[in-house]
Amino acid sequence: IMFRDVTNDRKTLKELILKESRYRSFFNDACNGVLIYQPIQDGHEYVFKDINHETENILGVNKVDLIWKRLFEVFPDLPDPGVRDALIRVLNTENPEVLPPLQYVMGADSPWLSHYIFKLPSGEIASFMIDVSDEVKRELPLLKMAPWTDEAQSCSQKIERQVIDKTD
Repeated sequence: IMFRDVTNDRKTLKELILKESRYRSFFNDACNGVLIYQPIQDGHEYVFKDINHETENILGVNKVDLIWKRLFEVFPDLPDPGVRDALIRVLNTENPEVLPPLQYVMGADSPWLSHYIFKLPSGEIASFMIDVSDEVKRELPLLKMAPWTDEAQSCSQKIERQVIDKTD
């Protein structure tokens, strides 16, 4: 009869279960969207591997409708090549990037989302999705006024130069 001490094996298994539980809780209960992509075609396309509940809420989709689907087929309105180029850079350099606000589906009621993209040790790409719709909607009127502001400033500078020229 041979006996083997399995105390360390059980301790390791218990720690692994705890870490998996911690990860799942963090992933599922995060207040921001969390997406995990699997790069395919040398990083020119990505498939959804996992998303959390908040991503479902933000995008108004069900997880089962996204898993193993291609990112740019499901959301053809994503700014391309900007998003694709950022994903490829993160994949190749392993340097995280922040994307400027974008919309997955164009439309007045579609949310504006910012992403923090990074590479996982598994080779997958992860992204924290942050809904910045309120901030963008506050800034949009200012952005629309920007050309007028520039033009007004240019006119003001011309008038100022004319006044200076006349007084000299």
